[in-house]
Amino acid sequence: MFFVFILTLGWGSTSGFKRTMSFKEAGGLWVIAMLYGLSDEYHQSFILGRSPTLGDAVADGMGSLIGALGSWLVLRRFYG
Repeated sequence: MFFVFILTLGWGSTSGFKRTMSFKEAGGLWVIAMLYGLSDEYHQSFILGRSPTLGDAVADGMGSLIGALGSWLVLRRFYG
């Protein structure tokens, strides 16, 4: 889910993938996704039957990282 989320952030950040993305920009998008993921884990502590887990946070981060780096690499190769 966070892979798709980071692609959506990248789409908006690059005006529909119409320009390249800097490494710093990809990192910034990853930080935004990570903060959202951490807030999601925190909010789960208020839901009966759900609990925040480190494993979920790591999975969110990995999906975000793969999406951010993948977007950066593809756009860099496509737009030079």
